[in-house]
Amino acid sequence: MVAVRRTAQTQTEAYWRRDFKVRPEDIEAVYDRILEDGQPRTLDELAREVMERHCRREAEAREPGEAVPYRPREHYSVGQQLYFPHLGYLSGQVVGVRPGQNPRYGDFTVISVAIEGQEGVREFAADFAPPHILNEYEEATGPQDGQLSPEELYERYGDAVRNALREALEQNSEFVSQDEQWFLRGLLPEVHVGYLNLAEAVIDVAGHPLSAEEILQQLDLAPEARPQARVFALNLALEGDDRFDNVGTPGQPRWFLYNLEPQAVAARPEVLYVQSPARGGEWLHRESLEIAQEIGDELDELPGEQVPVFSPETGRASVVLNFPHRQAGTFPLTREMLALFPSGEYTRIPIHIVDSRTDSRWMGWVLPEERYGWGLGEWYRREEIPAGATVDFLMTRDPYTVAVQCDVRSRRSEWVRVPHVENARLTFEIRKRAYTCRYDRNLLLGEPLEPERLDEVRRQYRRENQSLFQVLLRVFPELAKLGSQGLVHAKALYAAVNVVWRSGAVPIFAELARHACFDPVGDGNWVFDESLTDVVYSTPEEMEARPRSRRVDLIRDRVLCYGSRP
Repeated sequence: MVAVRRTAQTQTEAYWRRDFKVRPEDIEAVYDRILEDGQPRTLDELAREVMERHCRREAEAREPGEAVPYRPREHYSVGQQLYFPHLGYLSGQVVGVRPGQNPRYGDFTVISVAIEGQEGVREFAADFAPPHILNEYEEATGPQDGQLSPEELYERYGDAVRNALREALEQNSEFVSQDEQWFLRGLLPEVHVGYLNLAEAVIDVAGHPLSAEEILQQLDLAPEARPQARVFALNLALEGDDRFDNVGTPGQPRWFLYNLEPQAVAARPEVLYVQSPARGGEWLHRESLEIAQEIGDELDELPGEQVPVFSPETGRASVVLNFPHRQAGTFPLTREMLALFPSGEYTRIPIHIVDSRTDSRWMGWVLPEERYGWGLGEWYRREEIPAGATVDFLMTRDPYTVAVQCDVRSRRSEWVRVPHVENARLTFEIRKRAYTCRYDRNLLLGEPLEPERLDEVRRQYRRENQSLFQVLLRVFPELAKLGSQGLVHAKALYAAVNVVWRSGAVPIFAELARHACFDPVGDGNWVFDESLTDVVYSTPEEMEARPRSRRVDLIRDRVLCYGSRP
């Protein structure tokens, strides 16, 4: 029978994903490490150390020494040291030898081995003549060519070790975790309700989020305990109390009070409920695509889409304010805007906003996952910023502070479309308004006189389960009435639809492209033919040629697939 050279087990995927078990000695080592350092440890750190320990134990066992590898065919005596490659390189001492009793296999002996770190003894066959797989290889000693380092092994198989270790620690009452940080329960000082009440008062007085370290400066919490134990204990207690909200990251908690957070931070404002985001694959005309890019709605950004890289040299990002954000006192978080703020595992980021003109300062919030920020409602009203205005945001030296401004010019009067409700239907009035900021005339909308009635129309559309096309059929004619030729600019349509239906520009323009009742007539303008509302163009060629059109001024523009690379 030919002997083979066996690869170290800890170098194989099978060992880590199939055979690996968290052993009592692993838990003991984790316990000793945390106890010695007095520092919380991440699951990643602990799992790496466990893997290194297994690799080291195997390497030591494979080196020549007093202990020998277990082979069923060999003869062993009491007192002899063995290690067991097939059991993850456990080692032990032979404490007993007796005859085996199985006529099927002939004469053999049974050895009793006291395994290190385990109670009792385990029995194994020895002097075993029949063929056995454990006799068929020789242990390789010393480093082998191409051997992976513990760090490389962790990159490949660490997920399996992390999961197994997490499960083992969760089942051990001596360990406690907080956001993937593990500590010893016995090292934690008690944080009773009195301390939590004091923490609430500290945050309330500060008026902004605080770290546990900052809160502890005003709490006399177990001054004899190690600083890290005090921080861990307070973070754990705050996490378990429903008065406190972690607005930082799991690794760097910052605590605020839910009852101090604006309603728009706790829940998305109704006017911002998303109904028609861009999904990619929409067909729209080339001119419409250019207009959508000018509008820059955050709902038109696709995952993985290539956008212009934000330039830290300019330190500036600009957004066009639409009606929903103007009404909610919020601002859109485009990719360009997000580059202004710290990145990380944030769900809510408290920030300070500074008025570049007056240097006044107030608190705001950024919600990266929700794609909007809050805190400009009063500034919009004070500075008379309308929907359709361009708002600039500027970086400051503090990553949690942003300056806001709108280009100021002499006050100019303008005839403005103002949303209005008549007979439970969205209409528009033309009123004269004067503004001092920069705005896009086609996107400009005046402040409604009865915003609560618009809210009811918005709810009605949702109750009726309206489609975007049905909303267009209601809104387009109302805009067409405002001009003598029945022309409606694509930007004006986008702005008007968003009064009652939160949508990106791309979905709206895609509906224009595929429905024959709408026709492009140049300069961003469209017209409506009520007799063709049931006709849909199904191919890009039809959307370009528009064969059912009766317009002599029809513009045949190329149709492009949104999200595809040119």
